Amino acid sequence: MKNLALLTVVAILLPVLIPPMEAIGQDKSCVFEASGPDDVYLTIREQTGPGDEREYVTWEGWVKKDQQKRYTSQTGRISYDYRLSSSDHTYGDNSSSCEDGQVIGVP
Repeated sequence: MKNLALLTVVAILLPVLIPPMEAIGQDKSCVFEASGPDDVYLTIREQTGPGDEREYVTWEGWVKKDQQKRYTSQTGRISYDYRLSSSDHTYGDNSSSCEDGQVIGVP
C-alpha cells in the first residue's frame, strides 16, 4: 500500500516539478544595443497572432548611445521601430526573433 501511495504522489508531482520538454531552453530575451552615433528612441511590439498580423506595444523609450536595453518577450517574435535623436525620421517595420539573449544592434 505504501508503494502505491508513493507511486501516486510521484505521478502527480513529477509533471509539476519537471517543465515540459518544449519549454526547456527557451530563453525569450534579447538585448537592444544603441550601436550608432546617437541615442535611439525604440518602440517594441509583440507579434501575437497567426501570420504576425496582431501586434501590441510592450515597451518604448530612449536607449542611450553605446548602452543596452534587455527585453524579455512573451512570444519570442517581435517587431520594432526606432528613431535617432538627431532626426525625426522613424525607421519601422523591423522584425526579429527575441531569444537566447541575442544582441540586436539599432541602427
